[in-house]
Amino acid sequence: MELTMQERVERVAIWAGFKYSPPICDCAICSSMSWIAPDADIAFNGKPFHSSLPNFPESLDACFHPEYGLVRKLDGYAIANRPEESSRCRVSIRIVNRYFRADAETPSLALFKAVEVAIDQEEKENATNT
Repeated sequence: MELTMQERVERVAIWAGFKYSPPICDCAICSSMSWIAPDADIAFNGKPFHSSLPNFPESLDACFHPEYGLVRKLDGYAIANRPEESSRCRVSIRIVNRYFRADAETPSLALFKAVEVAIDQEEKENATNT
């Protein structure tokens, strides 16, 4: 069964360090804050909690955000337009001396997809080792 885009974003966000925290009560404030940013204190102060996850597939700003961006977990990356297909973009990423790449219509979507390729590979290797 194929994942929805929201499920894919959640999967990548968890890889990036976000944690899901069920609301502690049903009030409007608590029920809207369900994600904790990477490396954030869990103490309630409003800042580390997010009512929704960053829109990694559509925003390079989200991908490069200094507090929670995807690039925080990468050892390197390269973004290039594909000359043979001017409407496509290729992203190559490096994680622990391993390389992954993906193509998409936009740089942010290509980066998002490259991270998904890395997650898929990691899950495949973990399943083989167990």
